[in-house]
Amino acid sequence: MGENIEYHFEKVTKSNLQDILNLHLPEEQKHFIETPLECLKEAEELNDWQPRGIYYRDQLIGFTMYGEILSEKRVWMDRLLIDHKFQGQGHGKKALSSLIAYLFRKYSCSEIYLSLYPDNQRAFTLYENLGFKLNGELDTKGELIMVLEKRTWLYNLENENRHYL
Repeated sequence: MGENIEYHFEKVTKSNLQDILNLHLPEEQKHFIETPLECLKEAEELNDWQPRGIYYRDQLIGFTMYGEILSEKRVWMDRLLIDHKFQGQGHGKKALSSLIAYLFRKYSCSEIYLSLYPDNQRAFTLYENLGFKLNGELDTKGELIMVLEKRTWLYNLENENRHYL
């Protein structure tokens, strides 16, 4: 699944800030990710991160933060949050697929990294289904690090497209 034009990522501005701050997760998911406010503070402190609203057509449905850590020579998809009202509708997979395609294009990278808590099974399954693999590393918070290689992504896209022929 590649880039879907119905999903796009917009900078956080005065006009969408309050809506982004009002995004929420179900109670059982809140310990897996920082709030949008905490993410925005971190992005302000560390210039490496690019916070964005996730939009489906013209509707804000979530938040993401990504960036390139030059000292590591890695592109990270650091945060992904789909608001509780939009979960279970396929938005997570489609938005993530669009984000992956965008990041590979924007950074001309060969890999995308992310980290997640070991007990975040729902996210793990989503990432694994899109081709991310555990690389055996842990981040500074003890989260598992997963990596998606561009060649794996392209192979999966090619195989998915064959189903439609």
